[in-house]
Amino acid sequence: MERQLPLIVAFFSLLLTTCSAIPDELEKWLDKQNIEDHDFSKYLNYRDTMEFLQTRLERCHQVSETLCRIQTIGKSYEGRDLKVFNIGNEPGKIKRSIWIDAGIHAREWISHATALFIIDRLVDEFGNDPEIDDMIRTYDWYILPIVNPDGYEFTWTNDRLWRKTRKPNPGSPCVGVDANRNFGFNWNSVGSSNDPCSPIYAGPSPWSEPEAKAIKDFMEQSTFNWILFITLHSKGQLWMAPWGYTTERPDNYDKLMEVGQLAIKAIKETHGKDYRLGSASEILYLSSGTSRDWAAGSANIPYVYTIELRDKGEFGWELPPEQIRPTGEEIWNAVKAVYKKIKSDNPSLI
Repeated sequence: MERQLPLIVAFFSLLLTTCSAIPDELEKWLDKQNIEDHDFSKYLNYRDTMEFLQTRLERCHQVSETLCRIQTIGKSYEGRDLKVFNIGNEPGKIKRSIWIDAGIHAREWISHATALFIIDRLVDEFGNDPEIDDMIRTYDWYILPIVNPDGYEFTWTNDRLWRKTRKPNPGSPCVGVDANRNFGFNWNSVGSSNDPCSPIYAGPSPWSEPEAKAIKDFMEQSTFNWILFITLHSKGQLWMAPWGYTTERPDNYDKLMEVGQLAIKAIKETHGKDYRLGSASEILYLSSGTSRDWAAGSANIPYVYTIELRDKGEFGWELPPEQIRPTGEEIWNAVKAVYKKIKSDNPSLI
């Protein structure tokens, strides 16, 4: 019996280890199932958002092994991945590309959720809806649902209304930069600040924030030929074209307004919400160093918009979860309307 005692002890040790691991594995499995079945009735934090992207990638791969992929385009200051969901990738086929991002301002949770809703619709409706098949076969879609993951995580753990990044500012007790004032086109010329404690602090230099620079470095790769750039924000229900740094209008302003009219019409027809259309400097305020102005003025993307999502002030940045799905639905319909118009107006660019 004494000889068998070590074996018995080892057996029960293994049994206890295995049994204690089961709840952990079960919890992970349940978490994944919850994300797999996500119905946009709640907001997702950074970790759950990354899991959401993975579940949608796996779902897409059931239809096509090559059509979807997740690309890490950089890391935040605190080391979180900046993950872009790409759908429309067809090796050997040259296509124009569409960019959509969200969450450059951490507290604007509805923007993150709306980006995920667009991903969900593209994945789920591909192969089931000829219109969506056409959207994906025509253009290559790149969607970054969390531009500012450090700030976003901070809104979940510390300060729900935090706006900026989380990079320390040497010599100042104040943390973070407004990443949407850190882009290097007309940087810090108007509507921004040199004060690190300001919510619109532009940073010590253009591209000082790794989140902004990651977008620039990725989008400026020569393999891309961008046709549409959309950056999702909240609040105010505004559909805005360049410019932010000046009240002068871009050369293609009339075309941007023509496309924008179709977008706000689609929004109105979905749930009755009214969005105002115009250039950012005219219907919001002057601002410089924004991703929108950089996309139009430096990256030379022909169709560029900032969308300020719901609402007009009742809930502000703390939009209730029950408004996630209707917001997603109206913006999804707007994106489809924009796609149709751009495609019909630019047959030579397909």
